[in-house]
Amino acid sequence: MEFKLEDIAKPRYLLIGSAGVVVPWITGYFISSLFGYGFGSSVFIATALTATSIAITANVLKEMGRLKTEAARAIIGAAVIDDVLGLLLLAVSKGLVAGAVSLPSLALVFAKAILFLCIGAIAGHFGFRRLLALLDGTRFTGRFPEVPFIFATMLAFLYGMVAELMGLSAIVGAFIAGASLGGGTTPAR
Repeated sequence: MEFKLEDIAKPRYLLIGSAGVVVPWITGYFISSLFGYGFGSSVFIATALTATSIAITANVLKEMGRLKTEAARAIIGAAVIDDVLGLLLLAVSKGLVAGAVSLPSLALVFAKAILFLCIGAIAGHFGFRRLLALLDGTRFTGRFPEVPFIFATMLAFLYGMVAELMGLSAIVGAFIAGASLGGGTTPAR
């Protein structure tokens, strides 16, 4: 919740995140092939090398006291993009190994991911964020102050579940929920 969506969705982060997928995949594939692995094994190894962890990255930056820096925004923004592209690449790699890759199936996987990210960010930023602010200002939350936290947690789980259904990682969905609700403008108590 410490990041704004605008800080993450920058073109340079797309470039960094894309390089973080393409370079390890190509390198991993060719090195695996040089070691004598077959096509399927090389593709699997290459795809495994594209994985990152937003949760670990964010936690390390937080422990170092650098979570609110421009470098942290770049790292986290690129990591989100890297994870989304890595999961899309996993679908592509699975199809490559099975011999069932088609442009329509790739376009469908990519479209579902982009659709989820866009709709999730818009719904969170303009809908759920305002609902949380309204909820936080009621007498009910004055009496039960844990309600906004419970609502935000439920929303993160919902986004995570929908992300998994769309073929993305649950952590990407939860991250989008947190960034949509957060960004430093949620009501303070």
